[in-house]
Amino acid sequence: GLDATFAHIRTRETNCANWICDCVRDGMFSLGYEVDIVLLNAGTLRADDVFPPGPFLMRDLVTLLPMLDELCVLKMTGRQVHEALENSVSQYPKMEGRFPCISGFSFAFDPHCTPGERVDPSSVAVSGRPLDLSGEYHVVTKAYLASGKDGYAVFQQCTMVSDGEGTPLLADLVRAQFTHLAEINRLAALPSHVPHSEEKPGRTPSSSSRAHSAGTPLGAEVG
Repeated sequence: GLDATFAHIRTRETNCANWICDCVRDGMFSLGYEVDIVLLNAGTLRADDVFPPGPFLMRDLVTLLPMLDELCVLKMTGRQVHEALENSVSQYPKMEGRFPCISGFSFAFDPHCTPGERVDPSSVAVSGRPLDLSGEYHVVTKAYLASGKDGYAVFQQCTMVSDGEGTPLLADLVRAQFTHLAEINRLAALPSHVPHSEEKPGRTPSSSSRAHSAGTPLGAEVG
Protein backbone atom coordinates (compact mmCIF):
# COMPACT_ATOMS: atom_id res chain seq x y z
CA GLY A 1 0.00 0.00 0.00
CA LEU A 2 0.86 3.69 0.00
CA ASP A 3 2.44 4.61 3.33
CA ALA A 4 1.41 8.11 4.43
CA THR A 5 1.75 7.60 8.19
CA PHE A 6 3.31 10.58 9.96
CA ALA A 7 5.79 8.33 11.79
CA HIS A 8 7.25 7.31 8.44
CA ILE A 9 6.81 10.22 6.00
CA ARG A 10 8.34 12.63 8.54
CA THR A 11 11.40 10.50 9.25
CA ARG A 12 12.22 8.50 6.10
CA GLU A 13 11.64 8.03 2.39
CA THR A 14 8.24 6.52 1.58
CA ASN A 15 6.50 5.34 -1.57
CA CYS A 16 3.62 7.78 -1.02
CA ALA A 17 5.85 10.86 -0.77
CA ASN A 18 7.90 9.75 -3.78
CA TRP A 19 4.75 9.13 -5.79
CA ILE A 20 3.27 12.58 -5.08
CA CYS A 21 6.54 14.33 -5.94
CA ASP A 22 6.91 12.29 -9.13
CA CYS A 23 3.37 13.36 -10.09
CA VAL A 24 4.36 16.98 -9.53
CA ARG A 25 7.54 16.64 -11.59
CA ASP A 26 5.80 14.87 -14.48
CA GLY A 27 2.88 17.29 -14.36
CA MET A 28 5.05 20.40 -14.42
CA PHE A 29 7.07 18.94 -17.30
CA SER A 30 3.87 18.31 -19.24
CA LEU A 31 2.89 21.96 -18.75
CA GLY A 32 6.18 23.12 -20.24
CA TYR A 33 8.07 24.05 -17.08
CA GLU A 34 11.77 23.38 -16.71
CA VAL A 35 12.14 21.22 -13.62
CA ASP A 36 15.30 19.71 -12.13
CA ILE A 37 14.12 19.11 -8.59
CA VAL A 38 10.89 18.79 -6.64
CA LEU A 39 11.22 19.52 -2.92
CA LEU A 40 8.09 19.50 -0.76
CA ASN A 41 7.68 19.14 2.98
CA ALA A 42 6.22 16.02 4.59
CA GLY A 43 3.70 18.21 6.42
CA THR A 44 1.94 18.53 3.06
CA LEU A 45 0.64 14.95 3.31
CA ARG A 46 -2.12 14.87 5.92
CA ALA A 47 -3.67 11.40 5.83
CA ASP A 48 -1.55 9.72 8.55
CA ASP A 49 -2.65 6.38 7.13
CA VAL A 50 -1.70 3.54 4.81
CA PHE A 51 -3.78 3.29 1.65
CA PRO A 52 -4.25 -0.45 0.98
CA PRO A 53 -3.87 -2.08 -2.43
CA GLY A 54 -6.83 -1.36 -4.68
CA PRO A 55 -8.55 1.65 -6.24
CA PHE A 56 -7.35 5.09 -5.15
CA LEU A 57 -10.41 7.34 -5.09
CA MET A 58 -11.03 11.07 -5.10
CA ARG A 59 -11.82 11.01 -1.39
CA ASP A 60 -8.43 9.39 -0.76
CA LEU A 61 -6.70 12.23 -2.61
CA VAL A 62 -8.65 14.83 -0.61
CA THR A 63 -7.70 13.06 2.62
CA LEU A 64 -4.05 13.03 1.58
CA LEU A 65 -3.92 16.58 0.14
CA PRO A 66 -6.73 18.58 1.79
CA MET A 67 -5.05 21.99 1.55
CA LEU A 68 -5.06 24.40 -1.39
CA ASP A 69 -1.29 24.40 -1.74
CA GLU A 70 0.14 26.68 -4.42
CA LEU A 71 3.27 25.58 -6.24
CA CYS A 72 6.07 27.77 -7.52
CA VAL A 73 9.33 27.41 -9.43
CA LEU A 74 12.56 28.81 -8.02
CA LYS A 75 15.97 29.19 -9.63
CA MET A 76 18.54 28.06 -7.07
CA THR A 77 22.28 27.52 -6.96
CA GLY A 78 23.56 24.13 -5.93
CA ARG A 79 24.81 25.71 -2.72
CA GLN A 80 21.30 26.96 -1.94
CA VAL A 81 19.87 23.51 -2.69
CA HIS A 82 22.34 22.06 -0.20
CA GLU A 83 21.33 24.63 2.41
CA ALA A 84 17.66 23.72 1.91
CA LEU A 85 18.46 20.04 2.37
CA GLU A 86 20.33 20.79 5.58
CA ASN A 87 17.20 22.48 6.91
CA SER A 88 15.00 19.60 5.77
CA VAL A 89 16.77 17.09 8.04
CA SER A 90 17.85 19.47 10.80
CA GLN A 91 15.15 18.36 13.25
CA TYR A 92 15.46 14.60 12.68
CA PRO A 93 14.50 12.32 14.51
CA LYS A 94 11.64 14.60 15.55
CA MET A 95 8.57 14.08 13.35
CA GLU A 96 8.78 17.58 11.89
CA GLY A 97 6.74 18.68 8.89
CA ARG A 98 9.86 20.13 7.23
CA PHE A 99 11.22 16.63 6.48
CA PRO A 100 11.72 16.38 2.70
CA CYS A 101 9.61 14.74 0.02
CA ILE A 102 11.61 14.74 -3.20
CA SER A 103 11.82 13.87 -6.89
CA GLY A 104 14.56 14.29 -9.48
CA PHE A 105 17.46 13.87 -7.09
CA SER A 106 18.85 11.82 -4.23
CA PHE A 107 20.91 12.57 -1.16
CA ALA A 108 22.07 11.08 2.13
CA PHE A 109 22.38 12.57 5.60
CA ASP A 110 24.11 11.58 8.84
CA PRO A 111 21.74 12.06 11.81
CA HIS A 112 24.68 11.82 14.22
CA CYS A 113 26.19 15.05 12.90
CA THR A 114 25.34 18.52 14.13
CA PRO A 115 22.20 20.02 12.51
CA GLY A 116 23.33 22.12 9.58
CA GLU A 117 26.22 19.75 8.88
CA ARG A 118 24.34 16.52 8.20
CA VAL A 119 24.28 16.49 4.39
CA ASP A 120 27.54 15.84 2.57
CA PRO A 121 27.25 17.78 -0.72
CA SER A 122 29.01 14.91 -2.49
CA SER A 123 26.05 12.66 -1.61
CA VAL A 124 23.62 14.82 -3.59
CA ALA A 125 22.92 13.72 -7.16
CA VAL A 126 20.51 15.49 -9.52
CA SER A 127 19.27 13.16 -12.26
CA GLY A 128 22.23 10.92 -11.46
CA ARG A 129 24.82 13.69 -11.74
CA PRO A 130 26.74 15.19 -8.78
CA LEU A 131 25.34 18.45 -7.42
CA ASP A 132 27.21 21.44 -8.81
CA LEU A 133 27.38 23.93 -5.93
CA SER A 134 27.92 26.81 -8.35
CA GLY A 135 25.41 25.54 -10.91
CA GLU A 136 21.77 26.59 -11.27
CA TYR A 137 18.71 24.40 -10.82
CA HIS A 138 14.98 24.88 -11.31
CA VAL A 139 13.23 23.75 -8.15
CA VAL A 140 9.50 23.19 -7.72
CA THR A 141 8.26 23.71 -4.19
CA LYS A 142 5.24 25.12 -2.36
CA ALA A 143 4.65 28.85 -2.17
CA TYR A 144 4.28 28.30 1.59
CA LEU A 145 7.88 27.10 1.82
CA ALA A 146 9.14 29.71 -0.64
CA SER A 147 8.00 32.35 1.85
CA GLY A 148 10.48 30.95 4.37
CA LYS A 149 8.16 28.75 6.42
CA ASP A 150 9.33 25.54 8.13
CA GLY A 151 12.85 26.94 8.33
CA TYR A 152 13.35 27.22 4.57
CA ALA A 153 14.67 30.79 4.79
CA VAL A 154 17.07 30.09 1.92
CA PHE A 155 14.13 29.97 -0.49
CA GLN A 156 13.56 33.68 0.11
CA GLN A 157 17.02 34.39 -1.35
CA CYS A 158 16.24 32.60 -4.62
CA THR A 159 14.91 33.93 -7.92
CA MET A 160 11.19 33.31 -8.45
CA VAL A 161 10.68 31.89 -11.95
CA SER A 162 6.94 31.26 -11.61
CA ASP A 163 4.83 32.06 -8.57
CA GLY A 164 1.58 30.52 -7.39
CA GLU A 165 -0.43 32.74 -9.73
CA GLY A 166 1.01 31.03 -12.77
CA THR A 167 1.18 27.42 -11.60
CA PRO A 168 -1.54 24.90 -10.73
CA LEU A 169 -2.49 23.92 -7.20
CA LEU A 170 -0.72 20.82 -5.93
CA ALA A 171 -3.88 18.70 -5.61
CA ASP A 172 -5.12 19.82 -9.04
CA LEU A 173 -1.82 18.84 -10.63
CA VAL A 174 -1.87 15.39 -9.04
CA ARG A 175 -5.49 14.89 -10.04
CA ALA A 176 -4.67 15.90 -13.63
CA GLN A 177 -1.95 13.28 -13.70
CA PHE A 178 -4.51 10.67 -12.63
CA THR A 179 -6.87 11.77 -15.36
CA HIS A 180 -4.08 11.44 -17.91
CA LEU A 181 -3.25 7.96 -16.59
CA ALA A 182 -6.91 6.94 -16.73
CA GLU A 183 -7.10 7.91 -20.41
CA ILE A 184 -3.92 6.00 -21.20
CA ASN A 185 -5.29 2.93 -19.41
CA ARG A 186 -8.63 3.25 -21.21
CA LEU A 187 -7.00 3.42 -24.63
CA ALA A 188 -4.56 0.64 -23.82
CA ALA A 189 -7.42 -1.62 -22.78
CA LEU A 190 -9.19 -1.28 -26.14
CA PRO A 191 -8.87 -4.27 -28.49
CA SER A 192 -5.98 -3.85 -30.89
CA HIS A 193 -6.68 -3.94 -34.61
CA VAL A 194 -3.00 -3.96 -35.53
CA PRO A 195 -1.44 -7.40 -34.97
CA HIS A 196 1.93 -7.67 -33.27
CA SER A 197 4.71 -9.12 -35.40
CA GLU A 198 4.44 -12.46 -33.63
CA GLU A 199 0.65 -12.54 -33.86
CA LYS A 200 -1.51 -13.70 -36.73
CA PRO A 201 -4.09 -11.30 -38.19
CA GLY A 202 -7.42 -11.55 -36.43
CA ARG A 203 -5.92 -12.59 -33.13
CA THR A 204 -6.55 -10.18 -30.27
CA PRO A 205 -3.78 -9.45 -27.79
CA SER A 206 -3.72 -11.58 -24.68
CA SER A 207 -4.85 -10.02 -21.43
CA SER A 208 -1.25 -9.95 -20.23
CA SER A 209 -0.30 -7.58 -23.07
CA ARG A 210 -2.88 -4.95 -22.14
CA ALA A 211 -2.45 -2.21 -19.57
CA HIS A 212 -4.72 -2.62 -16.57
CA SER A 213 -7.63 -0.21 -16.42
CA ALA A 214 -8.22 0.89 -12.86
CA GLY A 215 -11.89 1.60 -13.36
CA THR A 216 -11.94 4.31 -10.69
CA PRO A 217 -12.67 8.05 -10.91
CA LEU A 218 -8.95 8.79 -10.59
CA GLY A 219 -7.85 5.96 -12.85
CA ALA A 220 -5.23 4.50 -10.54
CA GLU A 221 -4.73 1.60 -8.20
CA VAL A 222 -2.48 1.28 -5.20
CA GLY A 223 -0.15 -1.67 -5.60
